[in-house]
Amino acid sequence: MNSNYNSLQFTANKRVSHGLSFLASYTWSHNLDYASSLEDNSFGGLAFDPTNFQSNYGNSALDARHRFTVSYVWDLPKVKSMENNFVGRRVVNGWEMAGVTTFQTGFPVQIYESTYRELRCDGADWAVCPDRPNQIAAIQLTDPRTGQFQNTINGRAPVTRDHYWFNPNSFALEPIGTVGNIARNPFHGPGINNFNWSMYKNIPIVGESKYIQLRFEFYNLFNNTQFNAIAVQSAASNIV
Repeated sequence: MNSNYNSLQFTANKRVSHGLSFLASYTWSHNLDYASSLEDNSFGGLAFDPTNFQSNYGNSALDARHRFTVSYVWDLPKVKSMENNFVGRRVVNGWEMAGVTTFQTGFPVQIYESTYRELRCDGADWAVCPDRPNQIAAIQLTDPRTGQFQNTINGRAPVTRDHYWFNPNSFALEPIGTVGNIARNPFHGPGINNFNWSMYKNIPIVGESKYIQLRFEFYNLFNNTQFNAIAVQSAASNIV
């Protein structure tokens, strides 16, 4: 067993000047392995196919292709006319802004099923040895806010499903006694779009040496939904 990680990384660092400093970094990467952890295989993940060991080599559970992060601090410019005004200096000047912004593509999603149609156990016991379904069509991704599909898997009566990240009709149960052809971690789930932002107000109380700080802090400022990786067991029970 082996794993591979390849990446291209950029970093920009601005030291404090004019009250502004920031650190920005971008990573473009691809992480491949046979198993990202014990749980990523036999115990609750996609178990090994003993007839085709290479079939488990695929996207790592930690594979995030793109990630951009920037953190910054900015002492807002002072209004010089307020420096000699006791009240104005404490109200208008002394403001500081800071934040951390993160954009990242999603982590991989694994598709498996737990009907034990392979008629074998792949590593532990029948309760924790999921099987591989078949992929019968190209995987279609969509926006989970609007994604809607007619679920017709395995001859079921059509059922309209809302808020899907992908089309479940791309998968089907494997024939009894066979191993399905689905690849490990075949596609990626929702990504991250997060803004943490804060404003500080330093109010001097004893000359310049002592001050009171008033803080306004906002986490996920724009209230973007940050989805965790799609639950594997949920995917199995609702898809195949």
